[in-house]
Amino acid sequence: MLALTGIALSAWAPVLAAPAESRAATPFACGVQYSITPATPGVDVAIVIDNRTASAVRGWTLTYSHTGYQTLVQGWNGVWSQSGGKITVTDAGWNATIPAGGGVYTGARFHRYPGGSDGPAGFVVNGTACTTR
Repeated sequence: MLALTGIALSAWAPVLAAPAESRAATPFACGVQYSITPATPGVDVAIVIDNRTASAVRGWTLTYSHTGYQTLVQGWNGVWSQSGGKITVTDAGWNATIPAGGGVYTGARFHRYPGGSDGPAGFVVNGTACTTR
């Protein structure tokens, strides 16, 4: 057994093996603001994702749903896709970080068919449901 200044190394083992204090990560909290503006043809949807936590988010995916008859035409400030009534938007790379207390903007144009459409609902960012304003 190795000794350090008269103390056996085995006496230090419990101290060296003690787990470090762990802190629970702050849960992600988000808010979403959206607006719908008539455009030809269809509507433009503008979305701001607010990061309401004390740490930055690196990489984001937004999902939401809509009912009615609208089809994605093009999106900006994100990679947009549509599967039926489900919309998915991922960061564009250059806007992957949402700073603590900050936000990121994205938007898209949808073609709206006769019969109308309800507004977007059920906003989720990185698996966390967001409040809507």
